[in-house]
Amino acid sequence: MVGFSLRQPEGGQSHFSCIEFTAPVAFSSTYCTLTEHILSNILPIVLGVMILRPHWSLMVMFFCSLEIGTLSTHSGYNLPFNSNALQHDWHHFFYTENYGPTGLLDSFHGSNKVFSAWLGELERREGLKGDDLGKVAREKIANGDVGVSAPSMESPEN
Repeated sequence: MVGFSLRQPEGGQSHFSCIEFTAPVAFSSTYCTLTEHILSNILPIVLGVMILRPHWSLMVMFFCSLEIGTLSTHSGYNLPFNSNALQHDWHHFFYTENYGPTGLLDSFHGSNKVFSAWLGELERREGLKGDDLGKVAREKIANGDVGVSAPSMESPEN
């Protein structure tokens, strides 16, 4: 199921269609502008298929795993194979951090500084780790009780 928004998002931001849904809703995961869908969702996959030319069964398995991963990340559930649901919930809460699917490039580019600092402070204050920390963090995000202000939309400072 793919939803497209052909309207231009306010402020020229191209990713705001999907994050209009602030609560985790799995079927909202593919709701985006046509431009974002082509550049972010279709083009990387098609280029990989054109370059590698895999067997059709491998392509089907890959496409299904991508869709399942996208749906589970947006579901609001912390499934065992999906360790980044909390990061993505934060992305939908603040809109300005945690853009990547794994968090690796967010760490590299510094687009998760507030999230990392907040999670570290929560870990220190609550004395929790792992799944227990994730559960408390998800509850605080769901209740809007994060205790920090939204990062600015400007590029992160180095």
